Amino acid sequence: LKSTDKDVKPAYPKIPIVELLEDQELQLEATAQLGVGREHAKWQAAVVGYEVDGNKFVFDVESVCGLKPEEVVISAIEVLEKKFKEFGKLVKRIK
Repeated sequence: LKSTDKDVKPAYPKIPIVELLEDQELQLEATAQLGVGREHAKWQAAVVGYEVDGNKFVFDVESVCGLKPEEVVISAIEVLEKKFKEFGKLVKRIK
């Protein structure tokens, strides 16, 4: 699979989409849409469960996309950081 955009790559490059015979080719046009899990479950990157054990939270992260669970957690932290910064700006405007 080759894209005209060098940054677009398949999540699993060794999984065949279709097997072609000699001198056959396949043309494919696709559209991608970015979304968040709050809008639709198909955009959820993971399923997360947690339990409280004394003074700590124990998280179980299961990735349901091409990302590793560690990458899902890091991405979630980045989203939270951005939201906290935006919230901080709003609080400063109120003061």
